[in-house]
Amino acid sequence: MCKFGVRNKHHFINTKGVLAIPCEYDDASLFNGGLAKVMKYGKYGYIDTKGHTEIAFKYDFADDFIQGRARIQVAGKFGFINSNDSAVIPCIYEMANNFSEGLAAVRQNGKWGYIDLSGKTIIPFEYDMCFFFVNGVGKVRKGTEEFYIDKKNKFVKEEVSKGEPELESAKGTPGGQPKKKDRQEQERERKSKGDQ
Repeated sequence: MCKFGVRNKHHFINTKGVLAIPCEYDDASLFNGGLAKVMKYGKYGYIDTKGHTEIAFKYDFADDFIQGRARIQVAGKFGFINSNDSAVIPCIYEMANNFSEGLAAVRQNGKWGYIDLSGKTIIPFEYDMCFFFVNGVGKVRKGTEEFYIDKKNKFVKEEVSKGEPELESAKGTPGGQPKKKDRQEQERERKSKGDQ
């Protein structure tokens, strides 16, 4: 099913191009798991592929279902529901990102951390910003420092800026800290790659 907008209203057509769900929504997403997020009268809810309301229009903000959870906002706080509209993670967070690899970055009392799909804190609220986990690592910010951590909150590597020397893996270095390659090592590597 495809979503289209006409005069600031959204509707859905089927694969034959026939109107399946009429233009009555102020905002809409694509269907995911049989449900689409839609907005009507300033509130978000969810409809099925026939246009029936599955989750009532009661949320100030709602997002698509990702890993079985949808991020929602009520009275300025964020939480997560499942497709049965059960608040599996209550709206207690100042801000929340969607789940990625089983973890969601959330902010509480001005600090960010990560929770799992049940709402359990996995990485404590100690960061100034947290981003999505990708391939087992998540980018975080503490003060002006940006770096990557694993799902056990262990340092993995520093953020590499353009023009900075490449970082070696943290494995095998004292204290698990990465070391920057010196200019001679970088030059030897560049020459050896050119000789091949």
